[in-house]
Formats: sequence, C-alpha cells, structure tokens
Amino acid sequence: MEFRNLIIPVALSLFVALILPGCSGDDGAAIDPGRLGGPCYANRSCNAGLICVQGVCVLDEGDGDLIDLLEVDYADHEPDKDIDAEPEIEDTPDGDLDADPDIDSDPDVDTDPDIDTDPDIDTDPDVINDPDPEPELPEDDPDPEFIDKVEEDSDNIDETELVEQELEADPDLDPEPEIEPEPEPDPEPDIEMDDELPQTPDPGIYVYERLPVGGYDEGEAVAFHPSGDYFVILETYNVAHIVRWSDRSVIRIDLDPPGSESISWRDILFDPSGEFAMLLGYHYSAEGSTGVVYRLDDAAWRAWTGGDQSTPIITQWPDATAPSAFVAIERPWDGGLPVILGKGGSNSNKIAYLYTFDPVAGTVSNPFAANSGGYVGCDDFAFANNEYGDWGIFIACGDGGAETMYYTEVGGIGEWRNNPGNNNLGNTSHCAAHIGGDYALVVSWSGRALYRFEAGSLNGYSDAPRFSTMGIWNVVFQQQGQRALVFGRAGVSPPRGVVLEYRHDEYWCNGLSYECGLTEVSIPNFSTAPWNATSNGYLNDAAFRPGCDGGVLVGHNGNGQGIVAEFQIVAARQCR
Repeated sequence: MEFRNLIIPVALSLFVALILPGCSGDDGAAIDPGRLGGPCYANRSCNAGLICVQGVCVLDEGDGDLIDLLEVDYADHEPDKDIDAEPEIEDTPDGDLDADPDIDSDPDVDTDPDIDTDPDIDTDPDVINDPDPEPELPEDDPDPEFIDKVEEDSDNIDETELVEQELEADPDLDPEPEIEPEPEPDPEPDIEMDDELPQTPDPGIYVYERLPVGGYDEGEAVAFHPSGDYFVILETYNVAHIVRWSDRSVIRIDLDPPGSESISWRDILFDPSGEFAMLLGYHYSAEGSTGVVYRLDDAAWRAWTGGDQSTPIITQWPDATAPSAFVAIERPWDGGLPVILGKGGSNSNKIAYLYTFDPVAGTVSNPFAANSGGYVGCDDFAFANNEYGDWGIFIACGDGGAETMYYTEVGGIGEWRNNPGNNNLGNTSHCAAHIGGDYALVVSWSGRALYRFEAGSLNGYSDAPRFSTMGIWNVVFQQQGQRALVFGRAGVSPPRGVVLEYRHDEYWCNGLSYECGLTEVSIPNFSTAPWNATSNGYLNDAAFRPGCDGGVLVGHNGNGQGIVAEFQIVAARQCR
C-alpha cells in the first residue's frame, strides 16, 4: 500500500492570544478610563498605543509583557504553588512507576478522570487501571448517564495474548490488503488562500461568544464545510446539528436507529469537494459494536426550506460497516482514500484496526493493518511522516492504560512500532498533524503534557511542555497549519474554559521565566452566565472556519447542557 507524501509549503499567519488584564490596579483601586487595564472611553477608544477589547483597554497587537500570565510548568521547573491549588500529577522521568515514591502503586485505588472529589484538586493518575474488569459486559457498553472519557481496565491480568491470535480468529482480516487509489483526485474546495500570511503568527487576543443551540446535551465532534457556509456538530448519541454561519439557524436531526441500538458518534470528515461529509461512529447493541459511516448530503441541506424533506440530509452507507467501533477518520495528505481507525477485540486484548473507506462505492475495506494494545484501547490517529519522509500513521491510545502506536512502511513492507521513542507519556487522548505530516502534536491527558512526534519518533519526557493546572484533552490544527488549539476540561482556579494556542514551530517553554511558545487563551468566567460550567465541564472538539481566524469549540458545561463557543482572534482575518 502506498500513500504519497506531499508537503505543501504555504506561507501562513497566526496571532497568539493573551489573557485580558483586569480593570483594577495592584492595590485594588479603579484604573482611569483610557489607560492600560482600565475601561474604554464612551466612544470605545483608548489612549495612544492601546485598543478597546470587550470594554477594556489593552496593548495593541499583544505586548510581550503580558506573557507572564500564562500558567505553564516545565519538566525542570517547580511550579509556583500560589498559582493553583491543583497539584501536578507527573509521569516518572525514568519510565518506572515503582521507582517514584510519590506514585501510589496500589491498583485498588483509582479515580474518575471526569469527576473531582475536591474541585480544587485533580487526582488524575498517569495511568488508569481498574482492578475489577467486567468481562461479562460488552466492551463498548455505554453508561446510561454519560460516557466517561477513559475506560478503566485491570493491569493485574497477565497480558500474553498476541495480535496473531486475533488475526487467526478473524476470517475478515486481510493480512496483505491492497488499497486501490482513486482514479482521479478530488477537486480542491474553493477556499481563499492568503499566500502573504507568515508561517508563524504574532500574538493575538481571543474573544468568545456562546451560541444558543437548543435540544443539545454534549458536543462530541465538529467540522466546517469547506466553504465555511455551515458547520456540523455531532452529539455523543444519535443527534446531529447543522448550523448555518450567516444567520446561526440550526437544523436538529435525530438519527436514533430502530430497535434497541443507538449511534455513538465519534468523528466528522468533509470531502474536499464539499459535496458530502462522512459522519463516523458505531451502533451499540447487546451483541457488541458495529462501526458505521453516515453521509451528510450538501445539496440536500442547501435545498432544505423547513419542514419535511423529500431527500434526507443524512443517510447511512449500508455497506460501510465492520465488527469494531469506528472512532476516527482522516484523509492522507496525498488525497487518497480516507482511513478509519476501529477499536475491537476483547477487554484483555484490544485491537487497533486500520481500514480504508471508499465513499464512491460506499464500502469499508478489510483491515489493512491491526495491532494489539493489550488492555489499552486507541481513540485517535494522525498521518505523520516517518524518518524517511514517507507516510505513517501515529495512533494515540489512553483507554484503560497508556500506550502509543505507529504504523508505516519501509521499503514497501509494513511495520508496527509500539511507543516509538518514548514509553512514558501517560494516557494519551488525541493527536493532530501539521499540514503535510512533517510533525504531530500529542496530548497526554494524565501527564498534562503536550508531546511532539517527528521523523518517526516521540520527543522525551523532559522536552514536553507541561500544564499542571490544566486538564488538556484534545488538539486541532488550523487548515493551513498556522496555529493549533489545545483544550479540554474546565479549570477551577480561576474558573475558565481551558484553551491554549500553539503557533507553528513555537514548541518551547522557558521554565525559569515562564515564557512559552504556547499561550493560554482560555474562556474567562466559565462558571458564570452564559457558560454556567462546573469543574466537570469539557471542551471536546474544535474547528477553524476556512479562510479566516476564528471558529467554534464544542463540549458541555458539566450541568447537562451542550456548549458551542464561537471564537474570533482580534486584529486578524475576521469571520463575520
């Protein structure tokens, strides 16, 4: 199988966001209007060198003096204990949990990563394992209340089952599949590309607005149409929302299938032509999970005028199924067929399957590769190049334990690499590749660190920026690779919707001065209206709108209400 590697050199631009200062001096006295940190004048102006943002006078184009507001911990720097009451739960530098006296090796003590017993203290361990697995339940049994971000499985059972045993037992597995290339490449979407943008942006300021979307419990995934005319939100179960950008009108579609099955949504990918989107997930029943792909038809959405539709907007590809839970879908950088990551096997021998999906035929191939993670399940992947500059697939695994995988071909021969370059990341949740696949960023939610995969290998423990007071969960790049957002669980001190901005190639932190290439741009006052979030609120996914410097974040506020947060970077390309 061959995926051609295509690195597209595009000049890009970014604006790194800074947290807005307050409106009082250090002594608590009010600051005069028009001065730095003070309220704007009535005509929304400020003194020379300042601009008015959300009623507050701030430095024009982000002065570097504000960088010290970023809360960052680095491997060789002891964090300021006055910053936050949450202690950092670190991975052990030597990769040996037993060697660290601060890590409790008792497998009977565990915590739920989504629920704090004390809102000011996060007790997430680096590797979560459950001493009491429930083998009699199907692997993908959803909790009737909500789905935890991490399934917890035992590490006390001997892991001896090999993936070869699984392959022998699976008659559908194709050990030497051939991936047929598409006869013609898909046409590129009509998106305005600015060749004058610098590859690495200057600092910027983010502003947020909560959009009113009704009948909405939790956003699991989100993606924009290539034109930017609308975006699609998938809830955790069954429901899809299509939001028109121009007037924010919403179509809510409930796809609860007949019988006792339900759809667990996981990912969205638009075809470059814009004619359709692929909605990915799995049907769950007492017999287990079946991966499914649904088609969102762009023409049917554009023809919708309200009421019943003669042509459904979303339909299932009936032959695009497999006996595993589909959890992620990506298109190779060369424009070949999309690849799907499936999670199957048993509780003690979870298998990562890689399939190709042909949207023209509406079929999913037999797996072209499979690898055992033992008790650890995998949930995300990215196309990231190997040491020869050729294609490869990095896989993040943090469901029930800690592991990463990498599949690539060298000399035309496929090979798997477990924990390439670093076996001490902790539980990883998501990853995303820079345009062309020259590198990928990897989130360790238990280690609260952001790792970098490049040239076939992960960087080391001490090289990764760590954020001891932030529950980071996911990472998403802008379309042209200018920037990426890192986000996740709500912060509690102060209450905020945690968001970090990464600028292309600004992967560095200086622990001694707190200067960092990653800047916190969190949603402020997250516990108050209109957000009303608790410490169990999450931002699950994000999407940049094509052609501008803004987009949306989706998740939930911890109170059973979904969140859609529109963001815009001040003094950058405007989206409205």
